[in-house]
Amino acid sequence: MTKHLWYRVVPEGIRLFVRVTPRAPKNMVLPTNGHGRLVVKVTRPAVEGEANAAVVEYLAEVFDCAKSLVVIESGETSREKKILLRGLSEPLFIQR
Repeated sequence: MTKHLWYRVVPEGIRLFVRVTPRAPKNMVLPTNGHGRLVVKVTRPAVEGEANAAVVEYLAEVFDCAKSLVVIESGETSREKKILLRGLSEPLFIQR
């Protein structure tokens, strides 16, 4: 298994380590930021969970899975988050 800083394969699926940027001009995923985190930009503000909801929706779209399979494990009130993609295997994750 190749070791990556921004994701880990865990028994539940794939755990992503991301840095979220709210109020971006458009939703996008960028390469890692040099600190081992994937950069996820979303258009919604970080107010009352709007940015978190946007991150879940956007990652579900990017990885072609149900929103219910994208879980913010930690970092609900932080820009740095651990996100679980439930049930996704590494080969399928890499393909998407």
